[in-house]
Amino acid sequence: MRFIVLWVCGLMLLSGCAKRVSRLQVQAVGKVFLNPSQGDKLTWVDSHHEPLPVTFLYGSPCREGDVTSTCTVNVSAGFYKYKCDGCIDPGVGVGSSSGALVLRDYKPHGHGVNSASTPDPFIYCDHGKAAAESVEASVGDRIQWFGAGTITTWTVTVAANTCDEGTTFTQNSPICTIKSGAITHPYQVQVPACTSDPTGQSTLTIR
Repeated sequence: MRFIVLWVCGLMLLSGCAKRVSRLQVQAVGKVFLNPSQGDKLTWVDSHHEPLPVTFLYGSPCREGDVTSTCTVNVSAGFYKYKCDGCIDPGVGVGSSSGALVLRDYKPHGHGVNSASTPDPFIYCDHGKAAAESVEASVGDRIQWFGAGTITTWTVTVAANTCDEGTTFTQNSPICTIKSGAITHPYQVQVPACTSDPTGQSTLTIR
């Protein structure tokens, strides 16, 4: 194996070897996403360096499918959420433009721990019907909605006096800071790409 590795490195040196830089993208709510490009390969391992399978929840960016420990990225853009046993999972935001609008307008803030149960609720189509993940949050927590996979246009509407930023959120303004006096309520979601029913709802629970 050592001979093979050295041989490959030698070929890379002869061809003007360039080091590949892995990217981690920090979202405005403090969530960290892997940020590969199409064609990159990701591998998940546990603390013993054994393969750790992950399950993508709302579509996969991987040639290998929804459940895998190795991912060859075969999409050019989009956000993809996964889960795995015993880990606090990030997501995968493919492409150099992933979250560009968010990162330009909103910068991470170091003002304490975000205690929201799902600081990055995903919006998706459930058998063609618009849907979104539920959230539990406290006053001061920040929530950032994401369209899953190829969903690039969406609208979330929350009750009045819930978020400092207002009541309507889109892919261009996805962040809600929970304000004092907010109450638990169902929030509405609209996704034109969900062909059976572009309207749906989820729940925002205030602790």
